[in-house]
Amino acid sequence: MISPTGYNDLSDEKLLALLKDGQEEAFDHLYFRYRNKLLSVAYNRLKAKEIAEEIVQDVFADIWQKRQTLQIRNTLSAYLCTAIKYAVLDYIRSQNTKDSYVAEMMKVSESAASTVEHAVEFNELDFHLNKSIDALPAKCREVFTLSRYENYSVREIAEKLEISPETAKYHIAHALKTLRLNLKHIYNFFL
Repeated sequence: MISPTGYNDLSDEKLLALLKDGQEEAFDHLYFRYRNKLLSVAYNRLKAKEIAEEIVQDVFADIWQKRQTLQIRNTLSAYLCTAIKYAVLDYIRSQNTKDSYVAEMMKVSESAASTVEHAVEFNELDFHLNKSIDALPAKCREVFTLSRYENYSVREIAEKLEISPETAKYHIAHALKTLRLNLKHIYNFFL
């Protein structure tokens, strides 16, 4: 058994060999030997201390899990720096994906909200328009309905209702004027 201070004198290779045997003290010593350096690398890329700490923790957790099969070709320092670099890049990629997804969802949400708002406004306007049309005098309402909803010309309305074209024009003009006055407050509300 190695004393706690004895780990300070061991090389990375020796500590890795002890780590492969499952010695937690060797792992702890490696962690504290490289933690600050790796935090600095991660922080320089992310500018977020908590995230940098989380990524360093993840890299070391991965080393602990793979301790028995871990193959390091160069130095442990180079391996850890490469691991941190890729972990940071993975984090950035996942954040970009998440950010683009959130942005897309916001667009869809805003569009849906806008569509719902327009539908509500349209229904409100349609309700008030129909209410105002229903309030018109019977003949005026009939002429207006033929003109605007059934697309009859003034001449066709006059023939159908057996009135003069001037009377048909009068009823249309009267209906439009009345509707403008009745719907003015609704129009101002929507603006």
